[in-house]
Amino acid sequence: MQIALTQYVLAFMLAVYPVQNHRFLGVSDDYTRARYAAIAADVADVALDPDEPPLFADGRTPGRVKTAMLLASLARFESGGFREDVDTLRKLGDGGAARCLLQIHAWPGERIEDRASCLRAGMRHLRASLRSCGTIAGFTVGHCEKDEPEAARRMGLAEEWIRSHPWAD
Repeated sequence: MQIALTQYVLAFMLAVYPVQNHRFLGVSDDYTRARYAAIAADVADVALDPDEPPLFADGRTPGRVKTAMLLASLARFESGGFREDVDTLRKLGDGGAARCLLQIHAWPGERIEDRASCLRAGMRHLRASLRSCGTIAGFTVGHCEKDEPEAARRMGLAEEWIRSHPWAD
């Protein structure tokens, strides 16, 4: 399932933020495609990790697939389109408070040193938001807000992909 989920996430990434959008940086499409593939593989690894409970219960689409798609959707929006400088932690957001593709505001003692630790921290923060808010608004804007538009956009992109490209392992 790891390979299939990686390919599914990669197809999403290529569709929602094409590699050509990075050409202005002077990097080749092949370079960006390989970086996207590495991101997709890490998203799939974390979403499928048996030590990481999925964010969603299994239903028509497996919970781990929906979890991976939410992580990828968040990364698309939060990083400005899978930006390399954000991915590699060279660029911080929110006045230096937000780190990595998911723009995590680390909790005390939480370390975000690479993409995998970013995605794992994202899972913890998303679980906390879903527990306290019932939505991802706590993750997206830092507080619970019903129908919060930024949370809805991020969740909606993942759900629309799943609807228009049904998962078939």
